[in-house]
Amino acid sequence: ACWLQSVCVMFQYGVGSSGGICEPITIPMCQGLSYNQTITPNLLGHTSQREAVVQMSFFNSIVQTVCSMDIRLFVCMVYAPRCTEGEVQRPCRSFCERARQGCEGLMAHFGVSWPNELQCHSFPEDMCLSVSNGHIADEEGIKELGGVMLRIHFSCLLFPFLSQEDIFAYLLGKNP
Repeated sequence: ACWLQSVCVMFQYGVGSSGGICEPITIPMCQGLSYNQTITPNLLGHTSQREAVVQMSFFNSIVQTVCSMDIRLFVCMVYAPRCTEGEVQRPCRSFCERARQGCEGLMAHFGVSWPNELQCHSFPEDMCLSVSNGHIADEEGIKELGGVMLRIHFSCLLFPFLSQEDIFAYLLGKNP
């Protein structure tokens, strides 16, 4: 509980929200988004992109399922937040909720919970980045994230015991 309270305090008071230096994104999952600069420490207090990529490895398989069009961008906005003039730009609570709702069912089906450090109530309702249809709403020249495609590559460790057929059956509503 103490650790979770610390995370909530970081969100509320903005650890890493200012005074940082923008740097190019080196995290593979977060490259090719509509922004290419991040800041450390990030929203969870990770002091380097190297530390962030280790901590976010949990999401590699989840992102590949495209269980939510929003999951990749949301995860990146937390672990490699968009940086503008040394300031962190936070995702909105509603964006977190969309990302979670899209993937929480798949995760629960396989006995995995939404991470405590990403509870949506910890994100702001205003003064944040609103994302719609895969686009960051406040940015000019928005770059599309891509279409909805099921790209199941469970080579990562999240669900090593499941076959691709089981995953497809779940996603198509035919529970294995």
